[in-house]
Amino acid sequence: MEGFLFSGTYEFFSGTYEFSPTSSPDEILAAMVTRFKRAAEDSDLVDVARRVGRTPLEIMTIASIVQAESTDKRDMPKIARVWRQARGARDAALLDP
Repeated sequence: MEGFLFSGTYEFFSGTYEFSPTSSPDEILAAMVTRFKRAAEDSDLVDVARRVGRTPLEIMTIASIVQAESTDKRDMPKIARVWRQARGARDAALLDP
């Protein structure tokens, strides 16, 4: 599920945020997946993937690799460049901002 659980700050206060202290794990996971779907739609993930000849899963996998390899957001472009050089032009298109 890595990559599909929208990373963000989730607050657990009754009546104020997405979850209450009594939310079940299933409810919490469902809300995180829903936020991912919303973000994927907002960023046109399916269309971007199609344009570069990849699936949304492949895009998310590569993004997860770049994120896992970085300790700082500022490192992500460097890691993406290494990926681009190692994997060639087809994968490079996936990582361009």
